[in-house]
Amino acid sequence: MKKFAAAISALLAAFFTVGSTVAYAADGGTIYPEDDKFIKPLTLSSLTDYAVGDELYAFADGKTVKVFSDGNYSEYAFENDVTDLDIKDSVIYCGCSDGKTYTLTEQAECEYTFTQKENELLYNGFYYFVKESDGSLNIFDKTETATYEGNFGNLKRYGETIFASSENELYRISGTQCEKVVLEYADYAVTEKITIGQATAALKTYSPVQFVQIEDGAFMIDLSRLDGQHFVPIKTVKSENQAVALLLCYSGNSAIVAIGDASYILLKSKTEEIDLEYSAERPFENAQMLSNNIYASPYIVVGTVAASNAIGQTVKVLGRIEYSGVLDTVFYEVEYKSGEATLKGFVAEGFLSEKIIDDDKDPSEITDPEYSDGNDTKTILIIFAVILLVLAAVGYISHVSAKGKRKSKKKDKDKDE
Repeated sequence: MKKFAAAISALLAAFFTVGSTVAYAADGGTIYPEDDKFIKPLTLSSLTDYAVGDELYAFADGKTVKVFSDGNYSEYAFENDVTDLDIKDSVIYCGCSDGKTYTLTEQAECEYTFTQKENELLYNGFYYFVKESDGSLNIFDKTETATYEGNFGNLKRYGETIFASSENELYRISGTQCEKVVLEYADYAVTEKITIGQATAALKTYSPVQFVQIEDGAFMIDLSRLDGQHFVPIKTVKSENQAVALLLCYSGNSAIVAIGDASYILLKSKTEEIDLEYSAERPFENAQMLSNNIYASPYIVVGTVAASNAIGQTVKVLGRIEYSGVLDTVFYEVEYKSGEATLKGFVAEGFLSEKIIDDDKDPSEITDPEYSDGNDTKTILIIFAVILLVLAAVGYISHVSAKGKRKSKKKDKDKDE
């Protein structure tokens, strides 16, 4: 039984401890970037052309095409300067200074005819033109006029809106109103190296189950692991519809939470603790551990292991915990011994056995009712002596019998002679 338990222990230990060992940072609480660190304006340094689609903007900036779509930003590099851009059927076409045209994402050479850049445009009763002498934008209709100073050019109409460029910036024009187009995107580079700090210890410290509601639109870093010196990000996302999550711990200005089998870090100020009904009646009062690990939170990962080498230990079951959509599985809150201390933790369903097999007790003795502490040596010697006497008697009788037979045969022979 003990050999079997040891084998199971080794197997489960290998399963649950994949990854590097825990390291403690010495710089205190975890520091998470504020929102203004994520948001950056799209800037251009050498704007030669632009194109606008449905929530899609493309800019030719030197040898780079910069694309902004629904809050996301991306760049595409070319070997030559990009001089012309256009969007048709959701495909972005790029004309380069070498005279060739390419599709943007595949950068495959193709045939496409770009419209000529204009400095004057007539639309919806308004006349728009750029004054060559000073580069100002002038707008006229029957009743209104407007002039905007700058170095305007490249007038285009997309839908019912007129656009123009000036000094590496894009402007939107409606009627006589002209305003600069400001495009902001989330730059997640600041999330690539966030020190774990005190979160290492906090994640391994037991705390009662607590759920939080996450503010809509909060930046959250999806984490690949919860141990080591720095958090390892998978990607940064925005929360939607006030998501509910399991709180793992707070550290510095950060909250570390879990939703299903994924863990996230975000600003503590973007979370609010809430009360939810998650407890259910426990199916048994005591159970035996079938795995090595007991966790500080109802979330299975190396970084939340509170106790190891617990296989075979008998624990007290305090409650059953279940919340679909947030907890990845059903958990049990347990009470266990660690040396002289009594501690609490969490074990996933399937790793507890109601049947307790205690194979560590000393073997018990069963007393023979006929057993006596008296000395049996004398009795044994007497029995041995009796056996010897019996054997001697049997030998003597056999000898006498054989001798009698020999004498009888001799007498019969003499008589015949």
